[in-house]
Amino acid sequence: MKASLSSIVYDLAINGKINEPLSQEMMDCFRKLAGMANNLNQLAHEAHIAGYEDVAAADRLLSEKIDEVLNKLSELR
Repeated sequence: MKASLSSIVYDLAINGKINEPLSQEMMDCFRKLAGMANNLNQLAHEAHIAGYEDVAAADRLLSEKIDEVLNKLSELR
């Protein structure tokens, strides 16, 4: 995504720097992480009710997916 000239000038005048917009790919990763955070919260709630053993496998799988998205974000930077 390309920033307009006026937004570049505004950022330079107000902030002394240019804030580059996030790519669509990075935004997609952030949306995925937000959804995964919600899933993790639900797993924690379920673990409090049913016990950790009942959600351990789902927790491991979700942790692996979170790690994959974080690695992808690291590559995009």
